Amino acid sequence: MVHTVTVETPTAIVMIVGHIIRLGIGRSDLALRIDGKDIDTTLVFSDGDTAQWVDAQVTHIASLGKGDHRISLYADGGNGASWGCQKEWGAIDVVIIGE
Repeated sequence: MVHTVTVETPTAIVMIVGHIIRLGIGRSDLALRIDGKDIDTTLVFSDGDTAQWVDAQVTHIASLGKGDHRISLYADGGNGASWGCQKEWGAIDVVIIGE
């Protein structure tokens, strides 16, 4: 899941919340990336022998410079985890506050 934001001022405060559901057993990790760099990571864990749906969430507040910035969610495939539902079942929400 990828979202591109454009900062039109020299710098801006950007608030980001990302989430996506995961169906699986055991542990899987979800990372929030800005311009290809891991900024926040969370893990989800499901107990037992039956796959369960779990909503993973990542958040970050950053100061970004002028220009385009690529914000993405990266999920590992640990333990046969299936992230999202069909094409997507998650979101990246971004609020830009100019300075």
